[in-house]
Amino acid sequence: TSVSDRYATLVFARVYAELAKATEQPDPATALAAARRQVLRACENSERSRDRGEQVLSGWSVVTIQAASSRETLFDPTTARPSRNDSSPVVSEVGDLPALSPGSFVGRRREQLEIPRFLADEDHGGVVLHGIGGIGKTSLANEILRRVGEQRDGVVFVTLSGAVTAEEILQEIITELRIDSYSQGQLPDPRFLGKLESIGNPHIDWNSRIGLLRREFLKRIPIIVVLDNFEDNLSPANRNEDDLRRDDSGSHGERRIKDQQLADFLAAVAKTSGPSALLITCRYRFELPDDSGEHLRWWGLGPLSFSETLRLAWDLPHVEALDDYQLHMLWAGIGGHPRTLEMLDALLGHGRGRLPRIERDLEQRLKRILPDDRDVKSWLDQSRDLDVSVAEAVTLAANDVLLPQLLDLLSSEAKRLLRGLALFRRPVERSAAAFVLGTPVEHDATEDETNSAPDPPFATDLPVDDLLDELVSTTLLTRLESTGGSSPQWFVHRWTASTMERQEESAVETAEEDKVARHRRAAAYWMWHYRTTAQSREADVDDLMECYAHFGEAGNVKQSDNAAQTAASILNRIGRWDDEWKLANRQIQNTHLNKDQQAAWHHNLGVLAQARGDYDTAHTYYQRALTI
Repeated sequence: TSVSDRYATLVFARVYAELAKATEQPDPATALAAARRQVLRACENSERSRDRGEQVLSGWSVVTIQAASSRETLFDPTTARPSRNDSSPVVSEVGDLPALSPGSFVGRRREQLEIPRFLADEDHGGVVLHGIGGIGKTSLANEILRRVGEQRDGVVFVTLSGAVTAEEILQEIITELRIDSYSQGQLPDPRFLGKLESIGNPHIDWNSRIGLLRREFLKRIPIIVVLDNFEDNLSPANRNEDDLRRDDSGSHGERRIKDQQLADFLAAVAKTSGPSALLITCRYRFELPDDSGEHLRWWGLGPLSFSETLRLAWDLPHVEALDDYQLHMLWAGIGGHPRTLEMLDALLGHGRGRLPRIERDLEQRLKRILPDDRDVKSWLDQSRDLDVSVAEAVTLAANDVLLPQLLDLLSSEAKRLLRGLALFRRPVERSAAAFVLGTPVEHDATEDETNSAPDPPFATDLPVDDLLDELVSTTLLTRLESTGGSSPQWFVHRWTASTMERQEESAVETAEEDKVARHRRAAAYWMWHYRTTAQSREADVDDLMECYAHFGEAGNVKQSDNAAQTAASILNRIGRWDDEWKLANRQIQNTHLNKDQQAAWHHNLGVLAQARGDYDTAHTYYQRALTI
């Protein structure tokens, strides 16, 4: 039995709260009963319609306890709970972004679990979080540091942001080690302090200092060096054929570190086996000397999933007030780009956001883009609907993404593949790349009859897998791993796709007929997928509705209407009459349909009305069909 994410979040938050405040032996059954009552009252009295909906309120009967007896011992509240000792590190904040309180960070569950393990692995040099601006790299880094501080004792955190030099990093390491040594409750070993003096002495040969750092500190003490916004240290690399070939280090030759001493220093740290590690956030992948990049884990950070976006929406007071339809429209327009969602929330709140730093950020951005004679406060106090707010939020966050710079890193074939995949509104399989890049091919009809899954009507000799990897490496394309051993899917996030579309509208090189051709290929993919894939009827409808949309964008009215008619027929057979009614009403508003097509849809509405016993409405639609 399923339970809504909303109910699960509400009830378990209260279950844990009940268990935590128990003065006697904590009892799960008692905690769950109390949590159910509290959630039921909160939902019934909520001003938000979705909290009062059946999907949330019916969740109370789903949650059960599996236990051998009515009372299970969870923990003894009278026993002193373990606490971090005095020498445990205080987790530093990364950059200018304050760390959220425990439990407030949304999503990225896999990263939260796996990256601390990578940082603790003495055979690896650390992790590089890379992705477009505003996607949440710094926030995730803060959460990872918080978790590492909870899980490991004695970790020394060294954090820097923006443009740095090797000497600055080294001096910051020395400072943090000295502070840590004096915080142990006793005077540090003079030999330890002497070694720190040696590695900080600029009169000693640089290589000797780095050798001492590696030997005496990095190999023995868990030091995590955090470099936030590392893109400030990069310069574009010269692109040639060798750069475009991917190597085992994970570097694609897109960017290089401007300061050679800094590059050599990071390479030395990455190659040093031991408890120390690097944690770098950067908008781009970059190269390190001597293939030392292979010692790092390059972690592309993509957009939040739909469920993660909804979870974030619950933490944004003004976005959270939207109804279900508005939230789905929001996902279609913005998707899981955290900073844009935060900007939208502040705009809907007339400048008031979830956190003070969001409000300050919004005000600073508006001061940069508004005319000098325009007051920021009066602009924020304007009345605006959701569509206007979404458009303004995307505009305000656009500078964070630096999409043109990312596109410049791509080969021409990868860029063409990205443009084609950006039109797809749903995740697609690898075969969609052939529809985007390929040329039409004819298959033997008898061959198609013998094969359960005919080949696509397009084929290409281009290295599709390499091009997909190239796009994934920039985080402009997201690879979605499927469950049950099925093939992975690929998806260009809606935020990225919308931004690309606006840029193409002003680009001379992207002619309107090219976009029409790409929509036709997208429609052909979904029609081929519908005809060749063994799937549910509901999935057939989804495929056909994508055909309907893409053929409509391409101006092919007949094929668009044919796809809609087929979808309506399936909706009728599986009992989704309300959806069929909505589709038919949408089509009768289509002024491009000819008279026969309009008459067919009016007749269809008459049949539906008659089946529901609404004979007057049925007569009206039948009469209109005959008149047309």
